[in-house]
Amino acid sequence: MLYTILDGKRVDVESIDDAVVLWESFRDNHPIYGCAGFSEVGNGITVYRDNQPIAKVSYNGRVWPV
Repeated sequence: MLYTILDGKRVDVESIDDAVVLWESFRDNHPIYGCAGFSEVGNGITVYRDNQPIAKVSYNGRVWPV
């Protein structure tokens, strides 16, 4: 099972691509800031498998290995 931590909450995702969609939606539709910048929402999310980081989704939605 893959998951990420978004806005302080654990969110299960089916794939890294799903994590990218989740991040981009969060970034682009932030409930307080609207289309939020880095200083409002941070620099992306980390994707975990079995409590180990496996990928980083950066602010622009690009995926990086960890």
